[in-house]
Amino acid sequence: RSTLFPYTTLFRSRTGSITHQASYTLQIGTPSNDYSFSVNPSTASVQAGQSATATISTQVTSGTAQSITLSASNVPSGVTVTFNPQTINAGQSSTVTIATTSAVTPNTYTLGLNADGANTDHSVSFGLTVGGGTGTTWQPWTPYATGAVVTYDGVQYRCLQGHTSQPGWTPPAVPALWQPI
Repeated sequence: RSTLFPYTTLFRSRTGSITHQASYTLQIGTPSNDYSFSVNPSTASVQAGQSATATISTQVTSGTAQSITLSASNVPSGVTVTFNPQTINAGQSSTVTIATTSAVTPNTYTLGLNADGANTDHSVSFGLTVGGGTGTTWQPWTPYATGAVVTYDGVQYRCLQGHTSQPGWTPPAVPALWQPI
C-alpha cells in the first residue's frame, strides 16, 4: 500500500554476550489513495423469508479513485448478501441486498460489509434484526440494548433504553422502554 514520509530506525540491545535487534518503520501521513465507505441505512428489520436493501456509498478522500471489491462477513446461516454492482470505483455507489430464508433463527445479527480497495480497505457494520413472523421475539429476563428491535404480538418495537426485561414489562405495557416502529 502507499507510504508517505517513512522513517525507519534500528534498535539494538545487548544482554551479556547476546545482541537483540529490531527494525521499525513509522508511517506518517495518510495513504495517497483513500476513500470513505458508508452504508445507509445501517440497520434493517425483516421477518424471516424477507429481504432488505441499503446503499453503499464511497467518496475519494485523497489521491485518485481506486477499484473496490465489495463483500460481506459474519453472515449467519440462511442469510445471503449480494451487491449490485460488486466492484465499483471510489466515488461510486452500490446497492446491497440482504435476503433471509424462512429457516433463519429470529435474532439481531451484526454483519460486516467490506470494501477491498486497490490501496486501502474499509469495513462497516450492518445490524440485521430477523423476526419470527407474526409472533413474539420479546422474552422476559433478557438483556436488551438501546436500539434493539423485537416483535411482540406481531408488532415491532425499538428499545429506547438498555435494560433486562422483566415479566410484565412487555413492549406495549412500558412505553418508556419501547417504541413501536
